[in-house]
Amino acid sequence: MSAGHPEARTTTVRREALVRHGVTDPRVLDALLRVPRAAFLPPEFVLDAGEDRTFPGGPSGDYVAPAAFGRMLTALGPVDGHRALDVGSGHGYGAAVLAQLGAHAEAAVPDDGRTECLRRYARLGLGLEVRSLDPTRWTDDAHFDRIVVATPGASVPAALLERLSEGGVLVAAV
Repeated sequence: MSAGHPEARTTTVRREALVRHGVTDPRVLDALLRVPRAAFLPPEFVLDAGEDRTFPGGPSGDYVAPAAFGRMLTALGPVDGHRALDVGSGHGYGAAVLAQLGAHAEAAVPDDGRTECLRRYARLGLGLEVRSLDPTRWTDDAHFDRIVVATPGASVPAALLERLSEGGVLVAAV
């Protein structure tokens, strides 16, 4: 089944799964439910898009479980009107959710996934920016009020911390 299949455009994670796994903020719940998770998954996972689980994504990173991402968004605090960066949520999924929350969102994805992420956003009617996952390769002086790093790691790269605005908030899976 391709991402263009009608079911793929409407399959999102189930509300009861999100609530059961600790997502209680109504705005975060609504934003997660408005983003068609299936549009961000490869064909072999599309029919399971409603499940609250992480899917393997190979060298470009995993597709984070929506409830885990929702709990991170809750910890991030209000994003409405803020410049926000999603790092590692699953090929641009998190930036789409951040945009639903009113953020000026951008996604940082591996270089080999940037073109597909832009295509996906275009298909969904989202005018979001896509950056290289490596902040040392950025050519501008962008800073963000909110950064969410869903890819687990031992620490947050210093180059990413340098992109946090004064008074900004960063939440990371460490």
